[in-house]
Amino acid sequence: MRRQLGRTSGGRVLDVATGHGDFALLLVRSLADYDEVIGIDTDQTSLATARRAAARQGLTQVRFRKMDAASLLFPDASFDTVAVSNSLHHLRDPRQVLAEMMRVLKPAGLFIVREMYRDRLTAAQKSHLLFHHLRSDIDTANGVFHRHTYQRRVLERMYRSLGLTGFRLFDLGAGDDDPRTTEAPRHLIRMLDIWRRRPVDLPGIRLRIEAVEKHIRQHGFLPASSLVGIGRKPRTGKR
Repeated sequence: MRRQLGRTSGGRVLDVATGHGDFALLLVRSLADYDEVIGIDTDQTSLATARRAAARQGLTQVRFRKMDAASLLFPDASFDTVAVSNSLHHLRDPRQVLAEMMRVLKPAGLFIVREMYRDRLTAAQKSHLLFHHLRSDIDTANGVFHRHTYQRRVLERMYRSLGLTGFRLFDLGAGDDDPRTTEAPRHLIRMLDIWRRRPVDLPGIRLRIEAVEKHIRQHGFLPASSLVGIGRKPRTGKR
């Protein structure tokens, strides 16, 4: 990301579905400079975590607001850069959100989209996939919308449909960490233990938990790969 964005001025930046603010803070570290970063999300607890993270780093030009990504409360063409990272699978209508992002982006403004995908994964990355899909099913059973991750080809088609100019597409892999020595496997197994003690009305849930834990213990954990698309809004035509 730093290689792709290190010479880019962000101007006024919007990070959509920011969650804990991780991607907003990555943009702060990656862009050559920026005027302001605003992260929006509907979850107040996540926003509070994001605000604390920005405050710890002394980032006074990074702010977070509660807002629905499908109906952004910003005027047309009010941002120089818009971004969304690993959140499309949390959205009921991702195409509506992408359209709203395009609306608030200035002509020739920078559009950044990143999303993890479920194919072409190593055994250690499959630990992430199995855990994530289990979590999404548990969330759904509890009334929280959370879909499984997309295939890479579906994401590429979605990105290209935006009609961005100067469009670049690249993959972010798992890195070179040892999948067995990071804290992640221990953290995930602790989460599985919590779910084991709090069963939900989901057929075969205990067997799935056991299968996911077995896979993590055998193969360790690395994050699933993600597909990044970067391009600019056309100067005329598409909003």
